[in-house]
Amino acid sequence: MFNFKNFCSLTIADWTRCELPDISPDFVSFSGSAYWDLGNRVRRWSDHWGPTKSCKWFLEGKIYNGLLTCGECYYDDFHNIVGREPIPMYKNIVSKEIGDNQIEISGPCVISGQPYQITVPKKAFLNWKAGDIFIQEIPGLTNDDLEFLMSGVSPEGWAQLESVQV
Repeated sequence: MFNFKNFCSLTIADWTRCELPDISPDFVSFSGSAYWDLGNRVRRWSDHWGPTKSCKWFLEGKIYNGLLTCGECYYDDFHNIVGREPIPMYKNIVSKEIGDNQIEISGPCVISGQPYQITVPKKAFLNWKAGDIFIQEIPGLTNDDLEFLMSGVSPEGWAQLESVQV
């Protein structure tokens, strides 16, 4: 169900403290958190634990901000915030070429149903769709665009999700 490519989208998880790996991370986020894919689990080095825009991750049941520590969580222990299976990439999203170098991506928000549209570089979009790059490597994306591509949730949808109780 969840894996290294989709665990970070609309999930709740309670991570357990662990040792920092002695290998380079598989991914580093915009906020500076480092991630290691360990097959059936993921390890995270971060200074923020708790609810964010795209997830609700706790460290041993608590919220920590400013505490740089390492946590680990099995993919089987991730649960979707809105009680559904992981939202698949590209579901209800339509892409069309704009000129030689751009792709317009549009679709309804999976929460609000309202349309959302972004434009991205064609080459980066095709590389991401093929699985050759992480979504965060597409240049020029705003945080709202990134969240929409990852989860299908628009800014309006996130506003509706803020009221979801854990």
